[in-house]
Amino acid sequence: MSWNSLGSVGITDYDWKTFGTPDLGARIFRLTQSYTDGKHPYGKLTLSSVFSNSARSVYRRVYPQNERPTVLEMPIPDEFVQINQLVRFIQVKPTLRTRWQADSNWTAQLDYWEPSDSGLSRDGKLNELISDLERIEAKIDALT
Repeated sequence: MSWNSLGSVGITDYDWKTFGTPDLGARIFRLTQSYTDGKHPYGKLTLSSVFSNSARSVYRRVYPQNERPTVLEMPIPDEFVQINQLVRFIQVKPTLRTRWQADSNWTAQLDYWEPSDSGLSRDGKLNELISDLERIEAKIDALT
């Protein structure tokens, strides 16, 4: 069990910023913000998931907390799981009412929680898939 980084972005304007590494189905995330002491931003950050079909879903809002991690649950919606849209990028931007000083060096780092059994077996779906593949292989072996 461990935290793995999806990257870090600087908050410099009101546009969406994409964390550099795609997420492959994680459910639990940790957002750590940092900024210059004495230059506390006022407002919130919005996080969102962007899937490979350009759909945007799973919004979360977080208040600034310097160097204090915030744990978020951002599961992939069942509708996306059913159509096999499991790869997503996480984006972040400040809400329009958020104010900060240009020299505050405001950054956001995002990590995901990887369970101990396997980094890919989110919600047990991969384990089910592996079991199905093993049964199919056994049937093919029996036929040959």
